[in-house]
Amino acid sequence: MGSRMNRGLPFAGAISCVACALLLAAMAPAAEPAEKVKEPSADLVQQNTAVDALMKAGKLAEAEAPLQALLQASTTALGIFHPFTVDKKMKLGSLLLAEGKFAEAEPHFRFSSRLFEKILGLDDPKTLSQRSVLGNILHEERKYAEAEKLTREVVQDMERVLGAENGGTLLNRGNLAAILSDEGHHAEAETELRAIIKIETRVVGPDAQPTLTARGNLAITLRDSGKLAEADADFRALLSDLERTQGANHPYTLTMRYHHALCLKREKKFAEAEKQVRQAYDGAVKTLGPDHPNTLLLKKFLAELEDSKS
Repeated sequence: MGSRMNRGLPFAGAISCVACALLLAAMAPAAEPAEKVKEPSADLVQQNTAVDALMKAGKLAEAEAPLQALLQASTTALGIFHPFTVDKKMKLGSLLLAEGKFAEAEPHFRFSSRLFEKILGLDDPKTLSQRSVLGNILHEERKYAEAEKLTREVVQDMERVLGAENGGTLLNRGNLAAILSDEGHHAEAETELRAIIKIETRVVGPDAQPTLTARGNLAITLRDSGKLAEADADFRALLSDLERTQGANHPYTLTMRYHHALCLKREKKFAEAEKQVRQAYDGAVKTLGPDHPNTLLLKKFLAELEDSKS
């Protein structure tokens, strides 16, 4: 296949406009009185309300163009660092991320990472969260060297600031292992993931999303390292737990079904692979919509499997 579905790793969302205002207020020198922040016009507020309604309704594709226009208008009227503009920029980044448009989301998260670092410092949890998301985006763009470097730094900083068993620390250790696996460092990735799963199971429980995510990454790593039988068994056990805890059409369940189908294809279990992909595709149409990148990828994969029979 010409592309691949991402691993379904959790991403942090954008912070609120109120939080942005507090961040920007912190930039004012202590010796100078803070200037009153200019209020957005009634037209900008009205546009924002309309965009929020679309996003709340899950109409992300429909919301993208008006949000782009709103960001441009706010930047022109208020400036790039105005709280209202910053909120729109981060909201657009999160929307693009949810749509799987990683290259378009990247500059927005680079902006937020730099802004948070400047205002709050490198060690603030919000800064660490934004850097973590940026590392994930770089990974999905296959910018492996930069993704690995950034994610290693985030893991080290989180261990120092939050502790080795903090959820964010463990999540980013798993992200790092996923990057290593995609770089071909399967043995290192497998060792890391087994250690993470052991800790996650003890700290948050076997059915918690961090544990399930680490198990999914391990199954992918085993598959990619050629341990197909072990990977197949792990995928089956994981999918059973995901269907029980999250449902058959949850986005992460669909992602793991896709990755299991890739394993089945490599095992030459083509009929079962086609069944898994068809089930994932039907679920993606319902959950993500027919035009989502993951839905389109599943549609292409299904067509390839059907063509291979003729």
